[in-house]
Amino acid sequence: GVPLISFGLQVGLVHEFPYGSAWSALALGAFYLLLARTLWARRSEEQPLLVEAFLALGVVFTTLVIPLACDGRWTSAAWALEGAAMVWVGARQRRLPARLFGVLLQIAAGFFFWQDAAIPAGEWPLLNSVCLGSVLLAVAGLFCAWLLERQRDELHRSERCLAGLLFAWGAAWWVGGGLHEIERWLPSEWQLNAALGFCTATCLASGSLERRVAWRLARYPALALLPSMVVLALAMTFRTTHPGAHLGYVAWPLAFVAQFFLLHRHEAAGRRWLEWLHAAGLWLLAALGAWEIAWVIDRLVMGRAVWPLIAWPLVPGALLVLLALRGERLPWPTGAHLATYLVKGGTPLTLFIAAWFVVSNLVSDGDPGPLPYVPLLNPLDLAQAGVLLVAGTWYWEVRRLRLPPVAAVPRPLVWAVAVAAAFLWANAILLRSLHHWGGVPWQLAAMLRSDLVQASLSLFWTLIALATMVLATRWAQRVPWLLGAGLMAVVVGKLFLVDLSNAGTIERIVSFVGVGLLMLLIGYLAPAPPKGSSS
Repeated sequence: GVPLISFGLQVGLVHEFPYGSAWSALALGAFYLLLARTLWARRSEEQPLLVEAFLALGVVFTTLVIPLACDGRWTSAAWALEGAAMVWVGARQRRLPARLFGVLLQIAAGFFFWQDAAIPAGEWPLLNSVCLGSVLLAVAGLFCAWLLERQRDELHRSERCLAGLLFAWGAAWWVGGGLHEIERWLPSEWQLNAALGFCTATCLASGSLERRVAWRLARYPALALLPSMVVLALAMTFRTTHPGAHLGYVAWPLAFVAQFFLLHRHEAAGRRWLEWLHAAGLWLLAALGAWEIAWVIDRLVMGRAVWPLIAWPLVPGALLVLLALRGERLPWPTGAHLATYLVKGGTPLTLFIAAWFVVSNLVSDGDPGPLPYVPLLNPLDLAQAGVLLVAGTWYWEVRRLRLPPVAAVPRPLVWAVAVAAAFLWANAILLRSLHHWGGVPWQLAAMLRSDLVQASLSLFWTLIALATMVLATRWAQRVPWLLGAGLMAVVVGKLFLVDLSNAGTIERIVSFVGVGLLMLLIGYLAPAPPKGSSS
C-alpha cells in the first residue's frame, strides 16, 4: 500500500512537468527492481516472498512508464513484448501466476491498440505505428504460443488451450496489420492481388517455421493458402474484370506454385482432408482459367455472338482430358492422388461442363458471326461435341481404373444420360438451323407457333425413331427398340394434338404424309425383336 499511495501523491506533485508522471514511475520501478536484485543476491532463501513482492512492484511501475509517456499503439507494443517476457520467465520458473499475468498483459495491449484506432498512423509505409505495433503484437503472441506448446507437458491442465488461442491471436494481428497496410497505401484495383501475394508469403513462412522449429501449430496457416485464394477469387468477381488484371498474371501462378509446394511438403501427414485441398485447388484453377480465357475471347471479338460463351468449358475440359490421359503417368500430384483428382476433382468439373452443355443448347442461337452458320461446323456445335467427347473420355478412364463411386454407376443409367444428351443436342441443332436458315425467331413462343418448326420436329423425331428401331432389330436389342417405339408414340400424339390443329398448311400436310410413310418403312424394316433378346 505504501508505494501505491506514495505514487499517487507524487503524480499530484509533478503533474505540471512534461512527462513528470512517467519519470516518477520509472524511478520508482527502478528502485524496487534494484531492491529485489539486492535482496535476491543476499537473502533469497530467507525472504523469497519479499523478493517476489519487490519484483512485482518494479515490473508494475516500469510498465506504467510506457502509457504515461507514449500513445496507445506504442504502449500496446511494449506491453505485448513485456507480456511475452513474463510468459518466458514464468515458463522457466514454472510459475503459473507469472504466465497468466503475461497473457493478460497481451490482451490488455490489444485492447489499448484498438482504443487508438482513430489516431493517425504516420506517413511512411510499413514504418508507422499501426504496422509496427501489429507486428510486435503478432510476434509476442506467436512467441508465447510456441513457448507454451514446447512445454505443454509441464503446463497446468487449464493452460493447455492457451497455446492455440495465443497462436490465433498472433496470426490475427499479423494478417490484420498486413491487410491494413495494403488497404492504406495501394489503389483499390491493386489491393486484392497484393493481398494474395501477402497471404502466399505468410503461408510459405509459416510452413518454413513448422519445419525449422518443429512447430505443430504452424502447419495450419501453411495449409490455409487455398482457402485464402478462394476468398480472394470470390472478392475479385465484384472488383475486377479478369484474374490476370493488375499483375494477377504474376500473383496467381505464384500462389498456385506455392500451394502445390506446401501440399508436397505436408504429403507425409496423410490427413484425409488434404485430399480435399488437392481437389479444391483443381476446381479453383479451372474456374480462374475459364474466367481468364472467356475474358480474352470476349475482348478479341468485342463480345460478339457466341464466342465468349464457348470459352467457359475450354479450361475445365482441357484439365479433364489431361487428367484422364496423362494423370496416371505423372508421379505427383496426380499419380499419387489419382482417385482424388479424377473423382473428387474431376466429377464437379464434368458436372460443370455438362450444365454448360444443357444451358448453351437452351439459350444460345449459336450465331458464329462474322462467320456464316453451318450446322455442326460452327463454334458452338464443335465446342459441344468436344464436351461430349471429354465427358466420355473421363468416364471411360474412371471406369477402367475402377474408381468408386463413379465406376459403380450402372451402365444403363450412363447410356440413358448419353442418349438424352445426344437427343437434346440434335434437336438444338435443328432449331438453330431453322432459326438461321428459315428465319424463325429464337424465342420459345415463336418456335411453338411456327408450322415449320412443328413439322420439322415431327419428321426429325420419326427419323430418329426409325434409325433407333432399325439398329435395335439388327443388333437384337429390345430396350432400344422400345425406346424408338415410345418416341414414335410421342410423334403420333403430337400429330393429333398439335399438328392437326392447323392441318390446312403445307408444312402440316408434309408432316402427316412424311410421318405416315416413315411409319410404313419402320413396320417393314424394324419388326420387334423377340422378348428373349439382350437388353
